[in-house]
Amino acid sequence: MNMIHLHRSEGEVAFTQGIPRSRNPHAVETPEWNEWMDGFDAAASQAENPHGVSPPGDHVRVL
Repeated sequence: MNMIHLHRSEGEVAFTQGIPRSRNPHAVETPEWNEWMDGFDAAASQAENPHGVSPPGDHVRVL
């Protein structure tokens, strides 16, 4: 596993363990920090919307 996937996986695990997003262990604004956040956010998004489909109306603009 390369380092990018390792940091993403760490972020995903942190989300599933209930660790707050603010507890990212990497230095702010480094590639490692960004990858950890990407993993955390991806896991959070998947948990909110497990089927990968937006609820009706979330992306529709009615004129």
